[in-house]
Amino acid sequence: MVFKNDPSKRGNVAARKLLFGENSRYAIAPIHTRFDAVQWFVWDAEYPNCGFTAEVIRQEDCLEAAMRDFMGEHGADRVIEAFA
Repeated sequence: MVFKNDPSKRGNVAARKLLFGENSRYAIAPIHTRFDAVQWFVWDAEYPNCGFTAEVIRQEDCLEAAMRDFMGEHGADRVIEAFA
């Protein structure tokens, strides 16, 4: 599925965050940008640097690149299918 970017909504999610991994450790979602396309963000709930908020650990141009280290584990296949 291709998510249409809306620069007027920059910084907002373009689709619901999807949780994956053991105990829903990770979240992924497309985010509107001020540029031409959405960016895919991955958050890690067990990597908090400043308090109790999840930390962004990856930002990529496409879903497959954002998920590259998670394939075959953490329920990553389910994530790819959910956004297809």
